[in-house]
Amino acid sequence: DEVRDAEVLYGRGDAVAAGAPFMLIASALRRSAGLDGCVDERAQLDAYVARALTDPAVRARHLPLLGVLAGVHFDDAASEILRSARSDPELLAEAVKNAFVAWLKALAKPTLIVLEDVHWGDVPSLRLIESALALLSERPLLLLALARNLLPAERSARDGTWSRSPFFWVPGHPMIELGSRRLGIVGH
Repeated sequence: DEVRDAEVLYGRGDAVAAGAPFMLIASALRRSAGLDGCVDERAQLDAYVARALTDPAVRARHLPLLGVLAGVHFDDAASEILRSARSDPELLAEAVKNAFVAWLKALAKPTLIVLEDVHWGDVPSLRLIESALALLSERPLLLLALARNLLPAERSARDGTWSRSPFFWVPGHPMIELGSRRLGIVGH
């Protein structure tokens, strides 16, 4: 999980939660912030976000919205933007995007976002990442998204996700049985 001189966000799709909004981003934020098994998730997320968003006023504005992404509950009283946005899904999506982009922009290190099993992912996470890539094109930000089949490409053709991003598709080929045995996959 640790790469020298880079911030690594590692998220993974989940067949059980497939399609749940922001599930891919939630898994990446939760893992990176050390939230799983944490007693006080709000304090832990705050400490993690504070590494990048050092201004307390800026952090207070964005933290509850990053909490939405990470599945960490903040009372509406904690944020006027959150309170207003809860009644308007489009406003909430825009506010969450702005918070995520502000946080990524403030990270001092180059950032690598690794998403595995994207075929079990969700469109809101993919759109959020696409926006971040477009808005932060001058920042050292790399996305490595791994999926079976061509789901992200097929999804792109259907709904425009990834359509504006400069990316490369590296098609995989089915692994033959010998390769699977070498990796210890066959029979397990």
